[in-house]
Amino acid sequence: MDEENSSYELDEIRGYNVQQFLGCLGRIRQKSGLDAIYIFVDEFSDLTDRFYFGKDIIIGRDIYPIYLDLSDFVERYGGIVAASKELIIYTEELIQKRLNSLANGLKMNDVFKGNKNEILLRISREAMGVPRTIGLILQNALTQAEVRNEKFIQISDINVGVRETRKIYFKQFQGAVQKKVIPGFYMDMWNSLLKRALDEKAKNSNRPASHFMIDPIRKKYLNIFCENFMVHCLEDSRASKYGGNYVLYAIDYDICNDNSIIYADQK
Repeated sequence: MDEENSSYELDEIRGYNVQQFLGCLGRIRQKSGLDAIYIFVDEFSDLTDRFYFGKDIIIGRDIYPIYLDLSDFVERYGGIVAASKELIIYTEELIQKRLNSLANGLKMNDVFKGNKNEILLRISREAMGVPRTIGLILQNALTQAEVRNEKFIQISDINVGVRETRKIYFKQFQGAVQKKVIPGFYMDMWNSLLKRALDEKAKNSNRPASHFMIDPIRKKYLNIFCENFMVHCLEDSRASKYGGNYVLYAIDYDICNDNSIIYADQK
């Protein structure tokens, strides 16, 4: 039989829990003579918060997390202000690595025109360290530059890229609510959250209203908004001047821009 041209028809679909799945992989590894099989699971930290893997699966022995949460990044650099500066550096390094790999080693100045620092600042604020978001922003920005028959991506193109990327994520959230994948009350929660920010802006239009804190016991309700990049969890334990520790969040950068809410860049 010509294996390259052969086809197979599946007549049975089976469901496996985590233990059964890992057991199957173990048998495949042994029969294949492999030393190890690596599986990379997106949003792993969120999985560990929500799912029970069974008594025989131990995190750190059978499953190894690589934490990429923004709050861990903030903690590592000693606060959101310092972490924000590091995010700009991270964004530039990631873009340059992609240019080296995919664009024959082009440099930033070969692609971008204008204030490079401002371009990186806007990308990093919207992406918050998420490589997928950085890619979407650049893809949409390049498309906009091509529409204008420009060879370089400018700050106006980045603004369009940021806006289109934010729309993609928000439409995903809306679609999930409409299809009842996400409970409908989350849309009410979002409208209330945005209204609160707008109310704070109305009190003093020159004061930032992009960040807010909630009690840790309510953090699970904000996970949906974080998964859809509508808000970002910055710190898991921020001390309040009124007493107690709270979870610090920031509303998406472009949502703030769209509602004329000043985005805080200082503590």
